[in-house]
Amino acid sequence: MRHAELHHYEAWRSLPAGDAYWQRASPSRRIAPARFAVPALHVGGWFDYHLRGSWDAYHALAGRAPAPQALVIGPWTHLGWTARGAGA
Repeated sequence: MRHAELHHYEAWRSLPAGDAYWQRASPSRRIAPARFAVPALHVGGWFDYHLRGSWDAYHALAGRAPAPQALVIGPWTHLGWTARGAGA
């Protein structure tokens, strides 16, 4: 692999789930102490590989944020924004 010394894939594969690296990189860790005063619409798709992140962000803020939070999950992929939805 070209520039293998700069690639993070091997580190990701070798680190166990509870490693401090993952704790430092976790978006949940950064969101947890925050109190956003901005309403947010979290959008995810059932076939979106980032659905877990949308779901987690909504749940992290829904009960604690001083502004309303809304979640929409529909029948689409991550980049499949067409009239046909997930079938595109």
